[in-house]
Amino acid sequence: MPHLWSIFRQKPARVIAGTGLRASATLPTSGTTSLDNSEGASQTVAELLDNLDSALAQISTEDDTTRAQLTAQLEELDWKASGYANSSLDFCSSREPWERTTEMANLVMKAWQCSEAVYERDPALPSEELASSDVKIEWSLASSTNGDVKATTLTTFVAPPSSGSSAGPATYLVIAIRGSASTVDQLVNLNGEPRDASTLFQGIEVTPRSKDHILKFKAHAGFLNSAKGLLAPLSLQIQKQLSKGRKFSILLTGHSAGGAVATLLHLALRARFADVSFSCITFGCPPVARIEGINDRIALDHVLVQAPILNLVNEYDLVSRLDKGYVRSLLRLYGSKAPDIPEESSWTDDEVVGKYWPLPTSDFQHIGSIVVLRTELPDLQLYNKAGSEVSTGVRVTAWSVTSESLSELIFCQLQVHRRKYYREKIEQLVNSNFGGIVAAS
Repeated sequence: MPHLWSIFRQKPARVIAGTGLRASATLPTSGTTSLDNSEGASQTVAELLDNLDSALAQISTEDDTTRAQLTAQLEELDWKASGYANSSLDFCSSREPWERTTEMANLVMKAWQCSEAVYERDPALPSEELASSDVKIEWSLASSTNGDVKATTLTTFVAPPSSGSSAGPATYLVIAIRGSASTVDQLVNLNGEPRDASTLFQGIEVTPRSKDHILKFKAHAGFLNSAKGLLAPLSLQIQKQLSKGRKFSILLTGHSAGGAVATLLHLALRARFADVSFSCITFGCPPVARIEGINDRIALDHVLVQAPILNLVNEYDLVSRLDKGYVRSLLRLYGSKAPDIPEESSWTDDEVVGKYWPLPTSDFQHIGSIVVLRTELPDLQLYNKAGSEVSTGVRVTAWSVTSESLSELIFCQLQVHRRKYYREKIEQLVNSNFGGIVAAS
C-alpha cells in the first residue's frame, strides 16, 4: 500500500482515491482486526478528502516530494496558528509547575530508555542489556503483519531505594510498546472510531477486589485492537514471573501510538493482577479514550490513584492532539486567511488577546496526568568582562495541565514528536543543573 500522503499529492489523484475510499467507508464491523483497521482508516481519510481538496489546492506538487510538501504545509499551518493566543502553553492559565523527586526523574529516564529501545530491538536476538547494566531485556515479541500486535519488550531493572528510606531496592518489570514504524501501523492509527473497551476486561472473575478495576469507556478502535492482541501474551509472561515467587512492580510505557496502547493495557492488566503495583509513563501519546458518564469518570479516577498514568508531551506536538475533529479544525485553519501578525519587534501581549482559534470538543482524551515539556530561555542575564551579554542557554520546564486545558491548545508541529526531541528533553530533565526535574519558578 502506498504511503497515505501520496494520495493527496495531486488533486485528480485525491478525487480518484476519494471515490474508492468512500465506497469502502462503512463502519468497521468485520470482526477481523486487519480489515477493521483498513476499513476504519478508509472512512477517516474519506471524510477528510473534501477538506484537503480546498485546503491543499494552493500547494504546487510539481517537481516536489511528498515529504517536502508535507513539511511546507505544516510550516504554513504553524505560522497561521502562531497568530492565535491558544497556539502555545502560555494560553493555559491553569497550568502548574510539575515537580518530582529524583526517584521519579530516574524512573522517567528508565521508561524512556525502554520506549526507545523497542524501536530498534530485533526479537530474534537473545536477552541483552541496554545502555545501563541494570536494564535488561528478558523477552520480546515481534509485530504482526496485520497490525493487531505491536512490537513489545519486557525489561527488568532494579531501582535504588529513596534517599533516607528504610525500604530496599525495588524491582520493576517494564513493558514497552513500539509506536508507529510501518504503513500497517499508520492504518491502526487512522482507525479512530470510538469502540466499547469492555472487551479488555472479558474473562475476569468479578470479585470484591477486581470489580472496581473493570471500567466502562470507549477507546480508539485501532489502539484497542492492538491492546487486545497483546493482552494474552503479556498476561502469560506476567504469570510466569509471578510463579517464580518474584516481587516486582509493573511499569508500562511507549512513545506515540505505543503509549496509547500501553495506556489501555495498563488498565486491562491492572484488573487481572490486582495484587501487583502498576504504573504507566507515556511519551507523545495521542488521546485514546472517551469517558462519557460521571460514574465512569469517578471509577477511573479511583483506579488511577493506585495505578497512576503519566503522559509527557512536548509543547507543539501535533500527535498529542490528534483526533478527527481536531484534524478537521486544522484543515480549516490551513485554508483560512492568515491573521494579521505584527512584526516580532512590535509584538505585544495585548495584540493576541481575543485572537482565539475555536476548537471542537475532543473525540478522545488522555487518561491520567498530563505534563507538557517546553524549552525556554531563563530570565537570568549574565555579562562578560567586556560588558557583552553571555548566553545562559536554554532550559526545559515541565507543566501539569488538565485534559480540558490541553484540548484548547493548537499544537501542529510534527518535528517535535520525533524520538530525538523527546530524548533530549528527558535527558535535560534528569541531568539539569537546576536540580531534579525542572519546573518554572
